[in-house]
Amino acid sequence: MPENIKLAYLPSLGILKLRLSGQESRRLEIESFGTRIVEEIKPYYISSSDLPIEQLLLEKLKEIGSSFVTVESATSGFLADSFTNFSGSSDVYKGGWNVYSDEFKSKELGVRKGTLLKYSSVSEDTLRELLDSARQKTNVDYAVGVVGYLEKNDVNTSAFAFIGVKDKISIQILKIELFHQRVQAKEYIKNCLFSFFYTCLKNN
Repeated sequence: MPENIKLAYLPSLGILKLRLSGQESRRLEIESFGTRIVEEIKPYYISSSDLPIEQLLLEKLKEIGSSFVTVESATSGFLADSFTNFSGSSDVYKGGWNVYSDEFKSKELGVRKGTLLKYSSVSEDTLRELLDSARQKTNVDYAVGVVGYLEKNDVNTSAFAFIGVKDKISIQILKIELFHQRVQAKEYIKNCLFSFFYTCLKNN
């Protein structure tokens, strides 16, 4: 790290921002060093903008002319609420499902009872069926969603969630571990899922 450049780490739930600073006369050197950092962290890099992830996602979807729906179990509507806080969200966001119980997962989006019995409601297989059904029902470009356990209990020895993005051809699912209280865990899931979705859009 050059002595005349300062690097600040600005962490939040699920997102880490990096800020470079230095003298104005060193602007070109700072920008060049920033480019080097981006190359080093390219698989994890989102944007050089300081906008919140919801707004970055909104602008990206508008740019490529795509729409999406949400399917939420663990977050119970938090994804939809967070995204629609931004003006213009109705241009790309078409709606969603809050399928908190197994009954709703089956009744609203047709998750097979066999899947729930064999793999449980919090599984990659259940999320796969939820997202596939949601995208087919609405004919949007993408369906994104989450199932998870926000906290440990007598049955679950760890808190975790599966987050996923489904397009017309494929589906991508990630498992993330949770280490926060319930409210913070929802914020963490939201940031992880929207960042994952944004990355999928950039790579398509």
